[in-house]
Amino acid sequence: MKKGSVKPKSHCKCGDKFKKYQEKRKEWYQCPTCDRVPDRFIVIAIFALGRKHGRLTSDPRHPSKKPEERILDTYSKAIDLLSDIYAAWKGEDFNPNDWIADKVVEKQIKNLYEDYEKELDESLKAGDKVSETVIGIKRRFRLFILPKFGNRSIDDFEADSKNRAKEIYSELNKWKLELLQQYSHSYVKNTINDFKAFLSSHLWGSTPKFPKVKKILKNEKQVLDMERERLIAAELQECYKLPIEIMLSGESLRNGEIRALKIHDVIPYHYISVTKSSSRNQRKSGGRVTKRLPAHLWDRLLNHCKGKQPDDYIFTTPTGQQLYDSALYKAWKRAWKKANRKKPIKYIDLRMATRHSNATDIISDAMEEAFRKAGKALGDNPQTVKQNYYVNTPESTPGVHQREND
Repeated sequence: MKKGSVKPKSHCKCGDKFKKYQEKRKEWYQCPTCDRVPDRFIVIAIFALGRKHGRLTSDPRHPSKKPEERILDTYSKAIDLLSDIYAAWKGEDFNPNDWIADKVVEKQIKNLYEDYEKELDESLKAGDKVSETVIGIKRRFRLFILPKFGNRSIDDFEADSKNRAKEIYSELNKWKLELLQQYSHSYVKNTINDFKAFLSSHLWGSTPKFPKVKKILKNEKQVLDMERERLIAAELQECYKLPIEIMLSGESLRNGEIRALKIHDVIPYHYISVTKSSSRNQRKSGGRVTKRLPAHLWDRLLNHCKGKQPDDYIFTTPTGQQLYDSALYKAWKRAWKKANRKKPIKYIDLRMATRHSNATDIISDAMEEAFRKAGKALGDNPQTVKQNYYVNTPESTPGVHQREND
């Protein structure tokens, strides 16, 4: 038997819930308001029998007792009955229909989740879990776990042999890889851990081994694709939308350079002049540089600059002050949170989303062109060239080298 418990059948007459108390080896239920004790209890016992699972609840039948003796009017009677059920379950001739009137049915993941959801709500009320944790668990079950495994039998996840354990692990690992293609490592890790905790507490047989999700190194570069970029940008606050869209436009302007722009830096015919950063007198890489804006951003920038003096900052806070250091980063994160509520999106820092994404696109385009030219010179398909050759990093021996055969 996986688990069993004894609970009061109803609330106290005063309307309050009975609370469980423990003192040394003694346990009892009592109303915290009027000190009344329950006059009826129920036994809840969840068990497994082959591929069938059942749940004994309310006042179960007892095959060896008279009807009047089966009424659970004291906590000790209910505990004794639970012990009798457990002892019978350990025997070879255990028949669950001797204890419950309903037929024993096969349990599916979605059926067990209904009980699990109630347990989460109870732990929330008891203060064992915070609301953000419970909401997150329910959301991941609703979005990922139940659509994938909800209609599966609980027996499908019993690792009762080495071969079966390998099959389960392979299936879960394939699911993990599918999730990692769309969502962040931390989000996938939490989803898998939620499913693992659920099965550990509700599985009748041995719990399967779950694949691990490795953490991304902090110095690993992350790239934002166009679809996710549009979803986040749509949620930006109006005063921060234009400067962030300029950063995302491919001109690779830094945060400090955007914040330091003034009206006199706007040059006719789609150009802006960047001479300094807000945190220093000149740009990080030094010198003056001009950036050409796309037509749709240029028109919006001209409308934004109307009515301002030459020495006024182009981009300011809603109160008219110069943007502080982290204003754009925080605005980006707020927009990501809003977009993430509608559709889970992997979070990428604004700096990664702008400069590193632009650099990655440029390098990828250059590499594609290089492989195309090499394929044309060798008379091979560009994909074949990619498979057979690679470019060494600057730390190693320069040049193009042929890959060794495995």
